[in-house]
Parts: sequence; structure tokens; C-alpha cells
Amino acid sequence: MPLHYPLYTCPFITHYHPPPPQYQVTNPRDRTALATLLEPAQQLAEDHLQGPEGYRRRAVYRIIESYLDIEERFCAPAHGESVTEQEIIDALRKQHTNCLTKVLDIVLSHQGLGGKNELIMRIMRRVVLHQPDAYRPLLRRCAALRGE
Repeated sequence: MPLHYPLYTCPFITHYHPPPPQYQVTNPRDRTALATLLEPAQQLAEDHLQGPEGYRRRAVYRIIESYLDIEERFCAPAHGESVTEQEIIDALRKQHTNCLTKVLDIVLSHQGLGGKNELIMRIMRRVVLHQPDAYRPLLRRCAALRGE
């Protein structure tokens, strides 16, 4: 049976020891490339800093946040103006003139709204319902969504 040690309890991670000079990256371009390359591993380590519960919380938070980032673009404005989906897509095209694939990704994601709603509801029933305080800002954003 494998042993699972959270990062915050590992004794060998308590002190930072810089690498020897021959392994240090001094060129700014190489530093940027290395930081970009190591970003996923660094994100994974940060996600696990608070143990399995913290990892689950951050993963659920990211899923709901990405759902909201897409759907808030398509919700009806609060001040009562009627905006069609085509007008929203045209505004996205103007906003992302250099990268129309981003517009396509947003629109295709919005078209899968039924499946995404089902997934979000299951996550909320399974995870968020038991700890609503941790997700309160997202719950407020969900409640503010207005649909037609």
C-alpha cells in the first residue's frame, strides 16, 4: 500500500537550498521559458499544499469559475436591455479580432449549456452543498445569472 504524505508535512521541503551556480538560469529569456515550462507542475504543487480537501476545493472552484466566465457573457443585462445572442457574438468578434478561435471556443462552450448546467448542479449537490462558505463568491455569481 503506497504512503501518501502531504507536502506540508514533508521534512525535506522545509528549507530552500538554491541550486549550485552551474545549474542556475541567468539568461532572462531562458528564465521565462523555464517558468512557462514549469508552470503546470508549480500549479499542481500549489493545489496540493492544503492536502486532498484543498485540492478538491480548488478544482471545483476552477470548474465553476470557468463555467461562469463563459455564461456571464451570454446572460441578460441587469438593467433591462434586450441583447440578442448574435449581438453578443459580434461584440466578442470585435473584442478578439486577433484570435477568432477564442470566439469559436466561447460560442461552442455556450452551446453545450444543457450538459454544463447538469454537471454544475451535480457538483453543487455533491460538494458545494456541504461547504457553502468556501464557495460563497461563486454562488453569488451563479445566483446573478439571468437567462431567457
